Amino acid sequence: MSQLISNQRHLSQWVREQEGSLDIAVAFWGAGALKDLGLDRSDRRVRVLLDLSAGATNPSVVRDLVNTYPGMIRRVDRLHAKAYLAETEIVVGSANASANGLGLEGAEATQWRELGMVSTDAATVQEAHTWFNDLWSFAKLIDLDSDEFTEAQRLWRQRHANRSLPQTSSESLIAAVIANPSSFTGRDLYVVVDLADMDAAGDTAVALKKEETGQPAYAWQGWSDIPRRAYLISFHKDGRMRFAFSDEGAQEPVYFTREEYEGPMQFVEASYIPGFRKNLGDIEQWRELLKRAESNATDWVKNDGMCMDLGEFARKYSNPQLLDARRES
Repeated sequence: MSQLISNQRHLSQWVREQEGSLDIAVAFWGAGALKDLGLDRSDRRVRVLLDLSAGATNPSVVRDLVNTYPGMIRRVDRLHAKAYLAETEIVVGSANASANGLGLEGAEATQWRELGMVSTDAATVQEAHTWFNDLWSFAKLIDLDSDEFTEAQRLWRQRHANRSLPQTSSESLIAAVIANPSSFTGRDLYVVVDLADMDAAGDTAVALKKEETGQPAYAWQGWSDIPRRAYLISFHKDGRMRFAFSDEGAQEPVYFTREEYEGPMQFVEASYIPGFRKNLGDIEQWRELLKRAESNATDWVKNDGMCMDLGEFARKYSNPQLLDARRES
């Protein structure tokens, strides 16, 4: 018997309901895959083949898989299969595990139309298991401490950060990210609040840079772990102790960081968020989220401010009910 699966949720349900051994050959894995597929239980008998060479698999998901199923997770370069093999039936189709080949995750992944087929034909099921076992025989065990896994992490960051921003027409950045935080997560976009003033040496260094280049100079001082090659949306507290956009940038308070820095001074370029030039949104919307962030000691670093991924910032602080629930837990 054969049956079509046109809904990703139906596929997830099928995987969760399998009680026997399960072999999965799926190229690309994204955030939330283990929970969605019911693979966050170490008591299941699972083997997984996946691809790490294309930069479309989230390394943090691979780490969770390896830790949950030691010795049962292997990689096959240039794998493009999407096959889920139970003992007496299989699903073959287009669906990756909560992500797709473009490196999309979460709400982005659900926007793609998928199609799969369930088969209980005994000969087809046996042939699929033979195919999987042949791949398994030469697939490489994943070593989380290897150079190969480090390179996979680099490829993921590069590809994930460079994916296209969602189309938003005239919607502001803050409205767009509140509506869909996952689409803005991991893109090298950061919300930054720095409450520490630059000292006299820093002021002198900035003045010398301006004189040397004949251009305005922008910098942070003593921020050794500033995100590399990232866009920073900068905020400060004004004279009334209210959060406001920083006003030192060219046209808007966004800066782009370079790869290398000069000692204690981290010079940056005045910039803008691609697709949202002069359209960051209403300061009052930002201010509400920033006030909630300030009250969270784990994200507000030693009273000196905050640096947080833009998508994560919106996910945490645009919903006060979720924040209250986390505090109570």
